[in-house]
Amino acid sequence: MKLKNLHFLLLLGVLLITSCSKDEPSSVVGEVFTKGTYDHASASPIEVQLVETDNNGANESVIRSQFTDSYGRYYFEWNPEDGKKYGLKVPQTSMPPMHYYTSKLTPVYDGENQRVNVELYPYSWLVLDVTVRPWSLRQSEYFFLKIGTVTIRIGEAGTYVNDFQTYGGVNVTSEKYTWFGEYTYDVLPQEVFYQPPFDTLYHKVVF
Repeated sequence: MKLKNLHFLLLLGVLLITSCSKDEPSSVVGEVFTKGTYDHASASPIEVQLVETDNNGANESVIRSQFTDSYGRYYFEWNPEDGKKYGLKVPQTSMPPMHYYTSKLTPVYDGENQRVNVELYPYSWLVLDVTVRPWSLRQSEYFFLKIGTVTIRIGEAGTYVNDFQTYGGVNVTSEKYTWFGEYTYDVLPQEVFYQPPFDTLYHKVVF
């Protein structure tokens, strides 16, 4: 009888430890930066939201919200649930000037004293100086130029200057295609360059 009682008490202790471990809170602290500068995105307080989703990243629900302090920091503590994922975002209503709003979450995980910074994409500008030489363009042929989020199509020889607003603080790839028909094209050598934040990049391309 005493042995059975001992087994029961040991089992009860294990269950209590397990249940307590599931209830331990998670916490995360960090700052809101401008991507590519690592400066605080704004001198004014910025709202940061802690968002809960299902395992597929759907059914978003804001479970915590606060504004950054005078040092640009935020802090959240919460009790994570099984089958849920968590992330951080800055709502569109709190987005500082000259920054792009994004609905993509910055992921956080279960655990204490996590440090996760939220990076916001700054505005940047791209000026393309494109020259197509007369002998390089054949009949029914087009040149396509794709740089980051920008795509242009050129079907005649000449010089073209285009300016675009785009994402800054990132490396972008310049991809050039020669299009011969509906399903036939050549991929020309690629270039990778840095798109500076809050600044204009001038890029020359020759076909």
